[in-house]
Formats: sequence, structure tokens, C-alpha cells
Amino acid sequence: MLKIAFVLLSLVVLINAQLCPRNCSGRGSCVKSTDPNAGFICQCINGYTGPACGRRLACTPACKNGVCSVVNGSPTCQCNAGFVGVDCGTVDSLCNKAPCTQAGFDRCIPILNGYICQARTANANTCVQRGRQVTCSTN
Repeated sequence: MLKIAFVLLSLVVLINAQLCPRNCSGRGSCVKSTDPNAGFICQCINGYTGPACGRRLACTPACKNGVCSVVNGSPTCQCNAGFVGVDCGTVDSLCNKAPCTQAGFDRCIPILNGYICQARTANANTCVQRGRQVTCSTN
């Protein structure tokens, strides 16, 4: 009985592979389309596109800290966390959102995974905010 089930399972896999062009070139999975008229389609792995996943994506400029993938039909860099820009080459600083000036501080200093808010007080102290904690030191 197990042998028959294995043969049937192999047959199903063979049929699905033939329903997708060139078995997705080994760079994707053959899946049932959400479009009832399309049948089966190739779902390509990152970096490849086309009906049979045979075309390598080329983002211009090349992605520095991300993966090139298709967005709205065009190759686009999808940036890793902490990076922004067309080529994912710019560190995403939380200072870009001006959290310090909104909180009444004069300066925002980007640090790894965060920022420091700094202000000069009337007493010539330097105040630094790390998260919710503010510390001041005399200059």
C-alpha cells in the first residue's frame, strides 16, 4: 500500500512540474495561481524573475545592504533593517525623524540602533537623553 501511495505522490509531483515552464529553472516553486485562468505559475526566489524564473534581476545601482526583488514590475532594492536609499547604502538614522528637536533638545547624534539627544542649558551643562533617561554634565 505504501508503494502505491509513493507512486501516486511521484505522479502528482511530475504533473505539477510539467505545468510550470521549465520546472521554474530550479529557481522557484510551481504554485497554483490565484487567477483561475492562469493555472500554475512559478513563484521565483529572490534575485530571479520571469515566467520560468530564468532571468536574474539587476538593480541599478546594485543593492549594497539589501536584496533586489520585483516591486510593481520593476527591479527594486528591498533594504535590510537599518538601511535606506535607492541602493540601500545609507544608514537609516532615527535622527531623520527629528525626535530631539520635537522634545526640545538642540542636537541629535545617531548611534547604533538609536540616537542621543543633546542640549546646552543656560548653566553651560550638556544634557544627553538615552531613551527616556536624561543626564546632564557640567562643562
